[in-house]
Amino acid sequence: MIIIKDVLSFAPLLGRSIADPEVQDLLAEYRVQPEIDEADNTGSIDCSRFGFDVILTADQPSAAVNDQTSNTIFRVAFVRVFSPHYCKNKPCTGYSGVLLDGIRFPVEKETLRSKLGTPSETVQKVRHYDQYDYPDCSVRFVYPKHENHVVFVEIDSPGAAGRRSRLISAEGRLREISGSRKANWMSRLRLYERVFGPSTGVLTGHPIGNIPTIDVLVFQERRDYYTLVTNGMSDMRMHMPQNSPDPPRLELEVYVKQVDENITHRLIQDAVFPFVERTYLGHGDTIDWMIPIVEGSKLTADLLIYSILTKHREMKLEIEGDPVQLLWVVPITSEELVYKKENGLDALLSVFDKVKHPMVLNVARPSYV
Repeated sequence: MIIIKDVLSFAPLLGRSIADPEVQDLLAEYRVQPEIDEADNTGSIDCSRFGFDVILTADQPSAAVNDQTSNTIFRVAFVRVFSPHYCKNKPCTGYSGVLLDGIRFPVEKETLRSKLGTPSETVQKVRHYDQYDYPDCSVRFVYPKHENHVVFVEIDSPGAAGRRSRLISAEGRLREISGSRKANWMSRLRLYERVFGPSTGVLTGHPIGNIPTIDVLVFQERRDYYTLVTNGMSDMRMHMPQNSPDPPRLELEVYVKQVDENITHRLIQDAVFPFVERTYLGHGDTIDWMIPIVEGSKLTADLLIYSILTKHREMKLEIEGDPVQLLWVVPITSEELVYKKENGLDALLSVFDKVKHPMVLNVARPSYV
């Protein structure tokens, strides 16, 4: 029997196979079954009626002896606990139990820090969160952008939030994925290589619940810059308004002097954004991260526009019958973001034209307005 005293009680589940007794006890206690997506090697145990869910991921499949099939073991990646605020207008129930040290929902950032002390880590990226590290797990309190109330809590393996991307070959990455995800990944790779030339490597993404796992492919079209392109964002439709003429699926690119993990991470942040925020993106949209793309840079927001390179802009791709649009990510300053909001996209692009804004990202550039 599972006894949940606080969120640390979920720690023994982390890394466990869904066949292990600890997970089987959970399934029996809450009368639920795992939901598995073998194509993306992810899954979940939906306990949202009780205020939480369990995110699963797969070990790398290993071929069975003398067989073409594979034995995939799904394990608990992390647990999410939902606040009543998060569940408003959603098919879930807010968690009513203790979080940590007597703290329950609703809770504000200041209350959390006054009771638990200084966080082990504070992050302001796709999601803003305070992380507290314990011997058996890390607990992340996640806030909406610009707000201080906790919307949900994640219980993860120690240090899991700091996982870095691996740089591997495209062939190596293809051996790690399967099903429709592999087919889509290969379709994009083949198109990219026809347009950009051979890939020089893949920076791997990490599963985030039911959000597509987004990798970044590296290409060197010319000696003086690299093209970084997402591969995976278009596996899922964005949350489009009815009858919208915009493509429901995107991939993103940026041109850089050198491959920098901060820039790669920002590109993945942009790609994840519409799924985290349950919205959509298109030509002319901006994302205000309010933090520099690299330390010391003035570029704190991202503008998404059509590429100035014709072969990139006119690249044709379909996923599951939907057109996929490739957009260029142009990091901009807070002043440029305000200018665009007040004067419109065309006005900002005119400023770019006047100053001869370079295609290749310059993280040290000043603001143009």
